[in-house]
Amino acid sequence: MILPIQTSRSSPGRVFIKPDLIRLSPIDAAQGEMAEQGHVGEILQMTVEGPNIMVLVDIGVLLRSITSKDEARRLGVMVGDKVRVLVDPEALELTE
Repeated sequence: MILPIQTSRSSPGRVFIKPDLIRLSPIDAAQGEMAEQGHVGEILQMTVEGPNIMVLVDIGVLLRSITSKDEARRLGVMVGDKVRVLVDPEALELTE
């Protein structure tokens, strides 16, 4: 899987993906730009964490997305559902 990231570094590092900048959409609800971009994944786990829901999604690698309880209800997805996953370029952070 390829996630775009720009860096001027030549040394190895790690990519951290900020979970609050990962957008999910049910496959059948994805429209326009989102319907053709991103990755398709399967929801493996949904966990309540305070006012939010942590969603573990398998897109070939495991990603954690954090969404509000209201947004999770609006999405109407459950464990086992397929979703479209969009990672905002701002979500990618290269660390040493």
